[in-house]
Amino acid sequence: MDTIFLTLLSLCLPASILIIIAILFRFVFKKAPKWLMGVMWTIVALRLIIPFQ
Repeated sequence: MDTIFLTLLSLCLPASILIIIAILFRFVFKKAPKWLMGVMWTIVALRLIIPFQ
């Protein structure tokens, strides 16, 4: 059970950090083009869908 939890944590933690970076990027660069935000959230979604280390 511990190994499952640690594996899940090791996969979710980098994705969570990436989400926080994406949100901060969005607040800092409010004038950025909409397509850039779409690309950024696509990268986050792919990271969550395809778990790799």
